[in-house]
Amino acid sequence: MPGVDLQGTVFEELRQAEMIYVDKTAYFHRLAANRQNQKLFFLARPRRFGKSLMLSTFKAIFEGKRELFEGLAIAKTDYDWRPWPVLHFDMSMALGMSYEEIETRFNNTTNLGLRGHPGFVEGNSGSVNFENVLKAYETIGKQVVILIDEYDAPICHTLDDPERCEKARQLLGNFYAVMKGHQAAIRFAMITGISKFASMAIFSGLNNIVDLTYDPDYAAMLGYTQTELEANFAEHLDRRAREMELSKADFMAGLAKWFNGYRFSVASEASVYNPVAVSRTLTSRWPDFEAQWTTTGRPSMLTKFLRREDLLKIDFQGPISAPRSSLEMPSQIAALSPVAVLYQTGYLTLAGYDRASGNYILRIPDEEVRRDLMAFLCELTISSDATREDARAHVSINSLDDLLNVDLYAMYAQCHYGPTETRIQEYNYQRILQILFWSLGYDPIVEPTQSSGKHADLVVKAGNVIFVFELKSDGTTAEAALQQIKDRGYATPYLHDGRPIALVGLSFHKGQRELQGVAYEVLPSQA
Repeated sequence: MPGVDLQGTVFEELRQAEMIYVDKTAYFHRLAANRQNQKLFFLARPRRFGKSLMLSTFKAIFEGKRELFEGLAIAKTDYDWRPWPVLHFDMSMALGMSYEEIETRFNNTTNLGLRGHPGFVEGNSGSVNFENVLKAYETIGKQVVILIDEYDAPICHTLDDPERCEKARQLLGNFYAVMKGHQAAIRFAMITGISKFASMAIFSGLNNIVDLTYDPDYAAMLGYTQTELEANFAEHLDRRAREMELSKADFMAGLAKWFNGYRFSVASEASVYNPVAVSRTLTSRWPDFEAQWTTTGRPSMLTKFLRREDLLKIDFQGPISAPRSSLEMPSQIAALSPVAVLYQTGYLTLAGYDRASGNYILRIPDEEVRRDLMAFLCELTISSDATREDARAHVSINSLDDLLNVDLYAMYAQCHYGPTETRIQEYNYQRILQILFWSLGYDPIVEPTQSSGKHADLVVKAGNVIFVFELKSDGTTAEAALQQIKDRGYATPYLHDGRPIALVGLSFHKGQRELQGVAYEVLPSQA
């Protein structure tokens, strides 16, 4: 079986249940063997990308459970399988509504990982016990393995409250600082999280920590490559293609479009599928591709930190350029850029590197993420759930009168972006339409220039109809905007597409900054 949602499954349970395990142990052996005298590692990846499963695999390796690895890459090496004491912490359990609650849960969480080890004293704080345990192992001449999952969770969940966030960062910093003075007691440490913006401040004392986040040798350590997907899930891929009534080629193309696009190093061409999306798709009975990873919930870092104005300034249609430093640690949390938040949470991924500027080039990784990001933008821009859902429904069933004469008026009445500016431009209103159609999975074409040099403001091929929009915010009427579409032949390139074409003129009141008029005409298909 493909294994339902493996992200909540620890390695030992997975192997004992004989579920499919995509073998990543060659990477883990390379790290665990310590052949380059490196033992402290850090890795940032988006949520639900297999970090917890990786740490539970390391736990089984360092506990010497060789029997669980029969048939896997590491079992074919000379690894010695010597057991080591393992300290395993899951910081996603250390969340709270107040700093006091965070502190309490942090101590409970860290003490849970330390209880039973020498030096542990019930009632001490997690940081005190952590140091005592490391000291105790040093005294008896033993080393330990440290595995820390979601190291940054308490920080990411407090970004909307700078004071609480800084206190959480100090709390975690004190804990991680313990490792600095006791590195002799550490055989191996792997620290994971979704962000890098906190790592530099928290791990500032660990000068020899190896950051694997952008390392090309580990770009495919989490997630599934195309080769891994086809080798491990062949039977299930065939079955799902039949269930969805698609050819194998069309099914694989759709799967790649929806879920394959994450790239974690500009020095490696390797791209990987989101593992939870693959797992859920292969166990789903829904007859079409649909969101999987994003339905598990948007990261709190995304929803708490990002503002509508931040996102509307970003052109998601093309490549996004950003200095590497801007994706990591700003001097203040408040200076964290929207692009960095989108990248850290998996809503943007690496696309390349511009040598001239020294900037990373980013893009939206796949169709699932694109739709969810645009739906999020839609929610930020159009406050009413009912208005958004009505507009989406009317687009899907080609109910043009409802969409254009009811929904658009309601949408623009709720739009707060634009009216706050001194000078409102047609672009501001155009973006609202783009966001709506993007969230439905369509690709609005902005100003598609024709050979004559004439172009419409927006063209959308939306299912069974093509929309050609002309927007005016200078006092021109909607009727005049519609006439401009006809006079200048904006619809000409689409006349033989096979779908009816809705020519739509929109006018916006210059003083009141709202939709003032709509005029439209439908041209029947001429194919």
